[in-house]
Amino acid sequence: MKPTIRHLASVAALLVPLTMRGAPMQINNNGLDAMGITLVDSTDPNFFKLMPQASKTASISATALPSALGALLAYSVLVHNSSKRPIAGVVVFYAFNGQPPNTLGGAQLLWTKYADDPKMLQPGTTRLFTPSHGLAQQINWGMLSLPLSSNQQASIARDLSYYQNASSVAVYLDSVVFSNGEMVGPDVYGLMNQWNQHNQADSEVFNAILTLSGSALQSALTAMSQAKPAQPETTPETRDWHAWELRTLASSYLQYISNAGEAAAKQLAQTDATRPRIQTWRAQ
Repeated sequence: MKPTIRHLASVAALLVPLTMRGAPMQINNNGLDAMGITLVDSTDPNFFKLMPQASKTASISATALPSALGALLAYSVLVHNSSKRPIAGVVVFYAFNGQPPNTLGGAQLLWTKYADDPKMLQPGTTRLFTPSHGLAQQINWGMLSLPLSSNQQASIARDLSYYQNASSVAVYLDSVVFSNGEMVGPDVYGLMNQWNQHNQADSEVFNAILTLSGSALQSALTAMSQAKPAQPETTPETRDWHAWELRTLASSYLQYISNAGEAAAKQLAQTDATRPRIQTWRAQ
C-alpha cells in the first residue's frame, strides 16, 4: 500500500524533532489569531493533526521523504482558517537575522482572484507554506509526486541553506483577504495596491476582447502586450503591476487567438470576465 499524506505527516512528526534548525523560528500572527486565522509550525502538536488537511493528494509514493522533506518541514508552517469566513488571499513571509524583509523574495502568496474558486481557504481548511514555494503549491493542490527529482532536491537544499545558515528566522502571517475583498493585516508589501492594479488591467483586456474584433482587437491586444511601466522598475516594490498584468494577459490572449481563434477567445474572456471577482482589496 502506498503511503498517504496522512502517513507522510506521521513519519515526518518523528523526523522533524531530529532535524537541526540553524536557529529557533519565531512565529508572528499579527493578531490574526484573534479572528480565527492561525499560523502553526512543526513544533506545535497541532501541526501534524492539521497537515493532512493541507493536501488534496490521496496517495503518493514516499521513498524520498527523510532526505527531501524532513529538513523542509522544520521551517514549514500551516495557515488554518477556523473562522466562519472564506479566505481568498493569504500572505506569509520569512525574515532572517532580525532584519525586516524589503523585497518580495521572502514572501509567499496563496491567492485566487475569483470568489467562487474552490481552492481558496474555506472555513475549517488548512494550507501549507514552506521555504520551497513550488513544493508547497504541489502539496496544497494535490500534485506532489515522490520520489523527488534530483533537480527538485537540489532546489530544496538551496532554499534551505538560507534558513539553516541564518542566526535567526521569523515567519509572519502578514495579511489575509476575505472573499468579499476585505483585507486584514499590516500588508507590509503593499499587495493591496498590486492586486488592485492587476484587476484593473484584467478588466481592460477583457473589455477589449469583448468589444473589438478583427484587426482592431489585434492592434489593441498588441499594444497592451507591449505596455511600458510608468516608472523605472528597479525592485519588486517599484514594479508597475498594471503594465505587467497587461503584458502578461494580453500576450496570453494573443497566443490563444492564434491557436483557437477569435470566437473561442471571446467565449473564454466572457467566462473569465463574468466570474465573481474580488474587485478591490481594502484595509480593515
